[in-house]
Amino acid sequence: MHDRILLPTDGSRGNSRAVEQAIGLAAQSDARLHVLFVVEDIPYAPEMMDGQVEA
Repeated sequence: MHDRILLPTDGSRGNSRAVEQAIGLAAQSDARLHVLFVVEDIPYAPEMMDGQVEA
């Protein structure tokens, strides 16, 4: 059926169902599961000067 599955995620709690589904599908298909987590580099914003921005 599938030999590779890609699961993009942002790490939020709402992804837990998708993660469960992907794990189950990979197990059923004997597929390799690849998880992609991308962090967007946000530009500096003056309103975040209260210590929220770290290098």
